[in-house]
Amino acid sequence: MSPRSVFLNVPYDKPFQPIFLAYVVGVIGYGLIPRASLEIQGSTHRINHIVELLHSCEFSIHDMSRIDVPRFNMPFELGLAYHHSLSLADKHSCFIFAGDYKGFEDRLSDLKGIDIQVHDNDIAKVFSRLCAAFVAQDLVPTVIDMKAVYELLTDSLPGVLENAGSDSLFHPMVFSELVFTARAFWNSRPVKTRSRQA
Repeated sequence: MSPRSVFLNVPYDKPFQPIFLAYVVGVIGYGLIPRASLEIQGSTHRINHIVELLHSCEFSIHDMSRIDVPRFNMPFELGLAYHHSLSLADKHSCFIFAGDYKGFEDRLSDLKGIDIQVHDNDIAKVFSRLCAAFVAQDLVPTVIDMKAVYELLTDSLPGVLENAGSDSLFHPMVFSELVFTARAFWNSRPVKTRSRQA
């Protein structure tokens, strides 16, 4: 297992790009490395590679905001992660996020009783819910910190997209560059640690 990494299971569609960017920023703010299935190229045994990637991560985030349309990969990957977290107690933590609790509850009723981080498709609320999910981590970035890095990363997007010849954040090269750039922004910004908070 590669410690300090987070598997992101999110919808890869254009309206979701701002939320995806928020996850990248927030996860890195906790000193964690975001990973995603878009890193996997080719279709041969793709599911095996996704399972390997998921199992290499200490955490996973599953955003079920788009399950109102036929989108079976995301609930499937959530199921894989949930099983993984049960079979490896204390070695994998799986967090479920959604834009809307009612829509989520109606479509995945088997998960009633599990805490869902509802963000109402709002960037600041995504950051707040990440703070709740990762409350036990040593680093303690604030929502204000995350907003500041988000703005810097948003400003860098045109150049990142141009370099990759893409108009989507869900391009492997764009994702890699976003992670690299966000880490650089965070490295230049002091973040409190739990040990300093007493």
